[in-house]
Amino acid sequence: AGGACGLDSAPLTDAEGECVLASSELSVLRDPGRSLSIDDVSAPSRASQFNILKGGLALGFTTDVVWLRICIRRALSAGPEWWLDFKGPFADDVRLYSQRGGWHESRAGDRYPMSARELPYRTIVFPVELPAEAPGVFYMRIETSSMMATAITAWTPKAFRAQAQKDLLMIGAMLGFVLAMGLANLVNGLWTGQRLYLGFAAFTAVIFVVLVSGYGLLAPYFFPDSTWIPNAALNISFCVFLGGALLMVRIPLRLAENFPRINRVLPYVAAVIALAGFSTLFD
Repeated sequence: AGGACGLDSAPLTDAEGECVLASSELSVLRDPGRSLSIDDVSAPSRASQFNILKGGLALGFTTDVVWLRICIRRALSAGPEWWLDFKGPFADDVRLYSQRGGWHESRAGDRYPMSARELPYRTIVFPVELPAEAPGVFYMRIETSSMMATAITAWTPKAFRAQAQKDLLMIGAMLGFVLAMGLANLVNGLWTGQRLYLGFAAFTAVIFVVLVSGYGLLAPYFFPDSTWIPNAALNISFCVFLGGALLMVRIPLRLAENFPRINRVLPYVAAVIALAGFSTLFD
């Protein structure tokens, strides 16, 4: 069992700038009934029910609500402000509870618009204040219909901003390459009149939308007040991508010559997969 928070974890330092939280700082409690409140899980009688989290949170698909208890401390020379980066951008509902007189609740996740977050970033990030004399104790409530898997990293604001700029530069380079490839196919298709190039151009456009949505760029930069549009764009574009990929593999595999029956069936399978993404419009 996790027991109470101790002092066995290494203190956070400004020199490091970041630290992936380890088992000595994280413990987990599952709530199958989805009924526990912050007062319930923070009660002293509940402390022994938390289990040390070994190797990160990886529970697969579950309908349970998962509570994490986070116990971190900083070196006396380190600043009090730290940011907790939740590496699970597709989680539905993530809430962080911190002591600010009473329990203060911060919310993020797919169910909440970007404009409602304390830190509007493409991933889930919570700012916290760490006391100097004792470990800071925080509780994180996680509820999601996607895979329950994540790692949590503590950052100094300066280190996080620097890493965020590097990440966005890498993502921008990737998106630029995909965009250039799509435009090249579009120009070739219009110039030569070959529909194959136009098909590749359309496919790369879908890839572009998948990447923009998957990296969480739609909400902070285009739709900060909407939860529905970013989620719908990801679901629809990903299903269309899978359907398009099925159609594309027919060409290099020469299915029309080698497996004509499969070749005739694949367009119908691809259409079903692509249309499945539009079911999100009725959620």
